[in-house]
Amino acid sequence: MTTTPLSRAAAQRRRLSLALVLGLAASLAPAAPAVGERIRLVASLPDGNRISLDDARGRRTLLVFWSPASLAWRKSLGEFERFAASPDAAAIHLIAVGIDADLAGLRSFMAARGARFPFALRGEDNLGPLDEHRLPLLLVVDADGQLLRHHTGMFTGRTLRELLDPPPR
Repeated sequence: MTTTPLSRAAAQRRRLSLALVLGLAASLAPAAPAVGERIRLVASLPDGNRISLDDARGRRTLLVFWSPASLAWRKSLGEFERFAASPDAAAIHLIAVGIDADLAGLRSFMAARGARFPFALRGEDNLGPLDEHRLPLLLVVDADGQLLRHHTGMFTGRTLRELLDPPPR
């Protein structure tokens, strides 16, 4: 079957229309919960124990949702590790949550990069779908479990510090 320039153009318009619809649908999906919303999280540690955001009540918490498939996470990983090892991290409760269910894959990713920060596997939460293109997702949660601030995508140490202690306006 031969295609005419008109049928090629029509097929191209259909592909473009589909891409626009899919892009619009993705942009309408919430990237993060609303500030002030109470965050719920139960995750599994690699040893099988479970942790909950409720365990951190009374402390401010930084939740970092990540996936080895996220290019922005891979580019931000060094900054995160420096932060996790710094005195700034000692002042908060830090939970790094891998969204992939494959524990062996997450361990392999960590080992290949020499990463040493503790992590958990995503379990139950009220965040909805987290797609790798919107990761990493950083959530700063207050002592009562309410979202204070969030950041989506690649970040630096400065981004982390400003999330935790925003500059005065």
